[in-house]
Amino acid sequence: MSNQLSQPSEPQTFDLAEVESAIATTLFRGHLHHLASTSSTNEVALKAALAGTRTGVWIADRQIAGRGRGGHTWHSPAGAGLYMTALIAPAIPMQSALGLSLRVALAVQSAIASTFGFRIPDQIDIRWPNDLMLNGKKCGGILIDTASNPATATRTATLRHAIIGIGINLHPPRAARSRLIPRRVFHAKRREQHEVPKRREQHEVPKRRGQHEVPKRREQHEVP
Repeated sequence: MSNQLSQPSEPQTFDLAEVESAIATTLFRGHLHHLASTSSTNEVALKAALAGTRTGVWIADRQIAGRGRGGHTWHSPAGAGLYMTALIAPAIPMQSALGLSLRVALAVQSAIASTFGFRIPDQIDIRWPNDLMLNGKKCGGILIDTASNPATATRTATLRHAIIGIGINLHPPRAARSRLIPRRVFHAKRREQHEVPKRREQHEVPKRRGQHEVPKRREQHEVP
């Protein structure tokens, strides 16, 4: 797995009411769906889009068939991350929709930075086209699938829908891992904490003058 964002002391549950309140002024109001487990939130959103739904957000505690860019599997165990998909269907030209990936990445980067106090871009950064990087390691990814309405003689091609999948690693598999410090630095600091400083002078036996000393031959280095 890649880098993580937080280290909870105990398992946390999803608060649907709190999220609903946070999105009350957005177009997603009343369209939030929480799933304990699903194959993939992108897959659920796609089925909804094909059935005529134009807006929605699906958040799952666990995905059993999560996927990333290029068909890669996105490991999505319960309690380890945020797995969500947003469905939008604005009537915009497909040319305008090309910038959607960067806009989403910037929005997620900003949300992570403001929530956890990370600095942009030296702590939380974007690796084009769809990776979120925390201290140089991947902590999240974005996968966007779009469909278009074909161009006609009087109209350019327009966006039919966009399925925006976001996966973020939130909790480390082992409680000993730091949320802010890269793993190699974290373990180095732990070693320093347990090491006893060596003070050689405490263990040295005073030498008697002349004992075990090699006579210095200064004359070899003197100029006649």
